[in-house]
Amino acid sequence: MAEGGGSEPGTETQPATSAQSLPVEHTVPDQETQRLTIGDMLKMPLKKGDEWYLIDSRWFKQWKKFVGFDSWDMYSVGDCSYFPGPVDNSGLFADQDTQALKEHLIDELDYVLLPTEAWNKLVSWYSCVEGQKPIIRKDLCGACVTLLSSNFDWTGRAVRYLCLLVTACLPVDSFRHTLLAVRFFP
Repeated sequence: MAEGGGSEPGTETQPATSAQSLPVEHTVPDQETQRLTIGDMLKMPLKKGDEWYLIDSRWFKQWKKFVGFDSWDMYSVGDCSYFPGPVDNSGLFADQDTQALKEHLIDELDYVLLPTEAWNKLVSWYSCVEGQKPIIRKDLCGACVTLLSSNFDWTGRAVRYLCLLVTACLPVDSFRHTLLAVRFFP
């Protein structure tokens, strides 16, 4: 997974998922197609009941360099030394055997949230480290998304992040709300 590490482009292995086994696409799209496809999927809003997948931010940053996701990474598009290899979430685990998550993981620093479709695409293109199960979280607080976006005028990732972390919203008065219990992960 580290720069220069991972499998060579085009290596085909079966991804490891717990709910279902996704076939690895025999033809991996070019870097621009990957960038546009995943970029569009990342713009999807978080809705109550949706499942989102955590992906190690180190792996995701490596993939972003490989496909030139950000403008400053355009120089590295297709460079084999940036090939990310199979999706690897081992950096998120406190215990590799049980795959128990570390405490106090931080969005965008430790992990990135991906909608189901984006996770499935990345795993079908790159596979997943053998034996690793996907880390799935379900948005159970759709009301918090509305509350935060309307009362605090936050949008995009900030809303998704806070919604996942907030477990209670208590009214202070008719105009303000207090956010309590900011721990989501077990």
